[in-house]
Amino acid sequence: FFHPNEIVLGAGVHPLIASTLSLVGEEGPFRVLLPPSYGQFFPTIHLAGGEEEIVSFDPHTTDTVSLKNALEKSFLSDGGKKAPVKAFLLSYPTNPGGLYFSREAFETILAFCQRHDIYLLADEIFLGTGRPDDQTSLFNLAQERKFKRFGRERLIGYSGLSKEFALGGVRFGFAYTRNRRLQTALASRQLPGVDRTARAIAQTVYAPSFRRPYQRAHVSWLEGQRAKIVAFLKP
Repeated sequence: FFHPNEIVLGAGVHPLIASTLSLVGEEGPFRVLLPPSYGQFFPTIHLAGGEEEIVSFDPHTTDTVSLKNALEKSFLSDGGKKAPVKAFLLSYPTNPGGLYFSREAFETILAFCQRHDIYLLADEIFLGTGRPDDQTSLFNLAQERKFKRFGRERLIGYSGLSKEFALGGVRFGFAYTRNRRLQTALASRQLPGVDRTARAIAQTVYAPSFRRPYQRAHVSWLEGQRAKIVAFLKP
């Protein structure tokens, strides 16, 4: 899906997201829009010189008009009292038992970011833990003609070993973008080299002969855990 030159390796996903936000912060004060997300995002945004603004909406929505209105309302600067929005940070899904987004929600968010020429940071670290039907990447939608230019210039994705392969102790993550300037800038902010052991593990687990059977077993196990969560949360 991506050429090796379009991938930037790092010591986990979070350092790569932090580096991206610091690059955005070099342009001056900024806001990041995001749905309710991983708590560590908020101090990371602040350290980069930004502010966060939470946008609440139903991720399963097919009501694109209401979602568009909510996004546009959040984009407003309140007469200059708020910093300009420079990025949208979307963690998808939020965790193994978390929320998946409808295609309509994805397309509305993509169109919104494209219209305002802001970065879309797609944290897809949990994507491989979902059912195959749920494993829709924003990059799949960005292949459509209407989003292709935006996909090349403003869309950045992130993933790694810790969630899909339950390898939290292995600090290996990667960012993927077709924006050459961003690739170079991100790479310059990472450690000189990814841990050799982590790289060797990644080469093993991403091989189709390992990944496919492992993913089937892992997703099956997660389905059981989701069922327990649903049963527990029932009133």
